Amino acid sequence: MPLSDVTIGITSLLRQGYLLVCLDGIRKNLPEVESIVADDSDSDLCAHVAGPQCIRLPFDSGLTVKRNATVAMTKTKYWLCGSDDFNFSTLEARQGIEKLVKVLDENPDIDVAGGRHEGMEYEGYLEYVPGSHIKETRLEPCPGLEFYYVDLTVNYFLARTNRIIPWDETIRPIGGEHGDWFLSMKEAGRKVVWVPGVNITALTLGTGEGQVRPPGQDYRYNGFRRRAYQCGHTIFKKKRNIVDYIGFDGGKS
Repeated sequence: MPLSDVTIGITSLLRQGYLLVCLDGIRKNLPEVESIVADDSDSDLCAHVAGPQCIRLPFDSGLTVKRNATVAMTKTKYWLCGSDDFNFSTLEARQGIEKLVKVLDENPDIDVAGGRHEGMEYEGYLEYVPGSHIKETRLEPCPGLEFYYVDLTVNYFLARTNRIIPWDETIRPIGGEHGDWFLSMKEAGRKVVWVPGVNITALTLGTGEGQVRPPGQDYRYNGFRRRAYQCGHTIFKKKRNIVDYIGFDGGKS
């Protein structure tokens, strides 16, 4: 199946090596797919990117700003949520995107079709009670269906470009933008599904057979990435006026 209706939005920060390997996988395995990179490193990473469009943003602009920037530049029917550490070089990756396109092509009422990242089960529903909580409830699929209507999937999904609600750029640099976006899509009446059998793996620094080995990332990256755990849902909770965010496992943050 040709995938010329798809643009992959790639966000990157301080990981030139990962990004170049990621883009090489797209070039070789998905040659008909457009790629747009949004980078907010403090060096001109875009100078090293050949082929795809590259948007250079002020240092540490945040994930929401980068996602919105790639969507704004997208001219194709569909936009795929990507990251600089996604491995698009595999047959699994291509076949998964083909499944997502098929679902959206054949079901015009669906706006977002999601898969999994590293096989992680993160699809389900969101209960929102202002002043109290937001609660995730895991999907319990009945085997055999092509897709399942949900409120939330992991951040690997295909969306109709003209149906995307912008990410809230006040949620930065990181902290709850994932749940906030899916909740905003639900509130706007957008339809989200999870598609079984769709998965993207991560690029790895490991040495096992078949693993790719991109060059190392900037030594500062881990410190920036840890903010996702340190901030957690703090920004999101304040915006949504809730006390607790209750995850799939029942834990509160």
